[in-house]
Amino acid sequence: MGHQAKAIYLLLFFSFYVSFGQTSNDCINAIQVCGSLQLGIEPAGVGFDEFSESANTRPPCFFGLSDTIWLSFTFTSDGTFGFTITPTNNTDDYDFAVYGPADDCSSLGDAIRCSTTNPRAAGVSAATGLSLTEPNDDISEGPGADGDGFLSGLNVLAGQTYYVLIDRAIGNQSFDIETTGTSQLPETPTINPIQNQELCDLDGPVDEKTRFDLASLIPSINNQNNVAVTFHETLDNVSTGADPIELDYINIANPQTLYYRVENTLTGCFNIDEFDLSVAIPFDVTLPQDLQICTNDAQPIILTTEANYAFYEWSNGQSGENLNEITVNAPGTYSVIVTDISGCRATQSTTIVGSSIANITEISVTSFAQNNNTAIVNTEGLGEYEYAIGEASNFQDSNTFTGLTNGYYNFYVRDKKRCGTSTERQLILDYPRYFTPNGDGYHDKWKIIGIGDIEDIASIYIFDRYGKLLKQLSPQSSGWDGTYRGKLLPSSDYWFLLKFNNREDVAGHFLLKR
Repeated sequence: MGHQAKAIYLLLFFSFYVSFGQTSNDCINAIQVCGSLQLGIEPAGVGFDEFSESANTRPPCFFGLSDTIWLSFTFTSDGTFGFTITPTNNTDDYDFAVYGPADDCSSLGDAIRCSTTNPRAAGVSAATGLSLTEPNDDISEGPGADGDGFLSGLNVLAGQTYYVLIDRAIGNQSFDIETTGTSQLPETPTINPIQNQELCDLDGPVDEKTRFDLASLIPSINNQNNVAVTFHETLDNVSTGADPIELDYINIANPQTLYYRVENTLTGCFNIDEFDLSVAIPFDVTLPQDLQICTNDAQPIILTTEANYAFYEWSNGQSGENLNEITVNAPGTYSVIVTDISGCRATQSTTIVGSSIANITEISVTSFAQNNNTAIVNTEGLGEYEYAIGEASNFQDSNTFTGLTNGYYNFYVRDKKRCGTSTERQLILDYPRYFTPNGDGYHDKWKIIGIGDIEDIASIYIFDRYGKLLKQLSPQSSGWDGTYRGKLLPSSDYWFLLKFNNREDVAGHFLLKR
């Protein structure tokens, strides 16, 4: 410490509460001041009455005690010692008494310094303490307007311990304390700040509480020899070292401030700091549903989930920060694991259905059914399909069409997922049930529409009702005109035979009407 003044900040937070366990307003739990120590204290009352013990004398200038704090100073070198107590609002009235050198709190003896000057009544600054410039005989002042608030400093020896009782007589604010003199105090242990800790509530019902592994933080706080690191729930407890909490700790509030203390086990010097615990609530993410991809189309799908999370892991192997969307080129089930900065994870999946334009493999036709022909459109493909005939409208789910007359038809197959429409032209074969060769230009010849496009038909034979062959036609002929060797035949029933190369022959009869 030397001649250079060193400030020690006692950050006092005042609130109404009931104090349990050890507190720094008891001498036995006096805060040992070392090197450059920054403290936080919550005084409440006066604690144990040390002056009820026979070897301790009540401060002669005190009329009463309100909120008190005990400090202890153990010196490592000979020299001078002083301090200045300054209320943070520069108005509160602080009194103090100094005891020592003393071995412990049960043998304090008489106060060697005592000050209860009221700064307002005395017309002096609210600061008070021991000054190295005060006369040696100035060891007691007060009450009221008596004195200027400063008493003479001390000459101390290495190894000696002095106790300082500080009492806030008037006011409700904190104070700073600054030490001066040539004597040395033990060094304050090094304390490293740690980051606030945030975990996800994944250990059961969501109650904003979870288990924190405080032991894992100790190496980053201090890994030197002869130090102990403890954690505490209150500022007062960390200052006194009272009631350390378990290292496997479940938070009691969200967020919650925890305090940690690094104490040199040889000197008793310590340092403190704080950090926050917070518990994040699990969240949900979404993926679009009811998606489909057309395998016959090169257009991919962009699969997107919520943005601004810490990390994304997709089931297709892609992962990374800010990767909240991927490109999908094939059907299948896709999932994503999303992690936020606290470690909360959410999983979502979606199935992308594959579809494609239909491949018409065959149109199975039942022909020659007297204007009640049937066509069944057979397809293959990934999609769900609907069917139409004639025009690409009035689609139906059934692939079967009935009541068809002879002629050429366009058949349409449309994918219900809009992957495209396939079309194919098909001939429906049927024969005319009558013809009227009267030269009026209508039904003048008997002919099967489209028969010339049938590759495997061999020939067409016309018979009278007695079985006499009247005419042999080629599939490409223009039809039968109702004559035999140039002579008009009468109205009657006539028969035909279609000879095929690779399927059964077809026979039937029709009417010639004059």
